[in-house]
Amino acid sequence: MTECGGADLVDFTVAAITIAFPAVIFACLWRIFITYKSPRVIGLGLKGEASAFEPLATKQIASSQLFLYFLTSLSTFVLGVFAFKVSNLIHELIIGLAAQ
Repeated sequence: MTECGGADLVDFTVAAITIAFPAVIFACLWRIFITYKSPRVIGLGLKGEASAFEPLATKQIASSQLFLYFLTSLSTFVLGVFAFKVSNLIHELIIGLAAQ
C-alpha cells in the first residue's frame, strides 16, 4: 500500500521535498530581493526625456489587509501541521494493522 513505483512512499516524499525545497526558497528570495527592487514608473512613450516618466505613488498596506495576510499565513501553517499529524496517524495505523 505504501509502494510508489517500486520505491517506498516515505522515501519518495523525502526525495521530492529535498529537490523542491531549495527551488522554492530561491524563488521566494528572488521575488523579494530582485523583483521588488526596480522602481515603479509610468512611461508615456513619447520621448526618452526624464519629464516623460513619473514615478507611481507608493501604496501603503492597510492594517486590516495586513491582519488578513497574517491570519491567512497562520491558518495555512496550522492546517499544514494538522495534515502532517493526520498523515503520521494514518501511517502508524497502517503499520499497526500490518503487524497484527
